[in-house]
Amino acid sequence: MTARDFSQLLTSFQAHLNACPPISPDPPQPRRPRLRARTLSPRDRLLATIITQRWSASRSALASIMGTSQPLITRAIRETTLDLTAMGRTIPHAPIKATTTTALMALIGQTTTSQTGR
Repeated sequence: MTARDFSQLLTSFQAHLNACPPISPDPPQPRRPRLRARTLSPRDRLLATIITQRWSASRSALASIMGTSQPLITRAIRETTLDLTAMGRTIPHAPIKATTTTALMALIGQTTTSQTGR
């Protein structure tokens, strides 16, 4: 996927989010106080989903690199996958596997977590 392809997909994804109610596999829950202030932007949600589906990246590795929790990453990927399906889009799998934080950072050109600025 090129930068232009990602930009076009992100634009379509944001338009979908604005036009459609959220798709969630979870039943509505009573509001609870937020444990973390950080939420993922549509760009981060889409990026996490693409990396997970293309490279079989672990959610804990993504959470570590993105500076958030594994449950938040897991929920964002699940919801984004449902949204992409509703849009008629799929992310093809690649032969590359990045199942650890070290392997994922090597793929994105970083050598340690301290270099990510988080």
